[in-house]
Amino acid sequence: MDWLSENLSPPMRFFVNERPLPQPDGYFDLVYGLSVFTHITYDWSDWLLELHRVLKPDGLLLATFMGQATWERAAQRELDEDELGMAVLGLHRGLDDTSGPIVLHSPWWLRTHWGRAFDILTLRSAGFVQAAMGHGVILACKRDVDPSTDDLERPDPDDPRELAAQRLQIMLLEENAARLGIQMRRQRDRITKLSLALQRIRGEGGKDA
Repeated sequence: MDWLSENLSPPMRFFVNERPLPQPDGYFDLVYGLSVFTHITYDWSDWLLELHRVLKPDGLLLATFMGQATWERAAQRELDEDELGMAVLGLHRGLDDTSGPIVLHSPWWLRTHWGRAFDILTLRSAGFVQAAMGHGVILACKRDVDPSTDDLERPDPDDPRELAAQRLQIMLLEENAARLGIQMRRQRDRITKLSLALQRIRGEGGKDA
């Protein structure tokens, strides 16, 4: 941030993105987030509303999301788009740990939930920048509405995919916890072996003395 401010400002301006953003209502023509909502977990709706606030009437939001090419790699299992919705993986990882948590979205879920604050103009499940990245892209126009976080998060009671998505999220969290438990047990075994080896070395050193 310091380097950017010293070398590229002006014409650009840099600041840490914290809610609320320092800009007034209706400030930007365009807001874009590349590989941002792919890592925002519980407060995604707060951030979406904040971007809605700072956009001008008819302002545009461009954001990427994890496309289907990344789903199986991230979840380590086959995933059905109709059962996905929004799913969070790797909640135990912090943002300073590789990429932090990973958030997957299916197109129908984005249209339903983001569509309560934005008109969806374009939604592509793959092919943004590089196909290898596995990112899709959504281009949306700010709607003249004033939704709440509850409005955005509320499941559609008439869509059976909502319940399927919640069931899948529970399953993915359970699988992730099981894998994490295995990793922790392996780490514990390594520490035990190292402790025993260190005790032997100390014992042998005492005998030599």
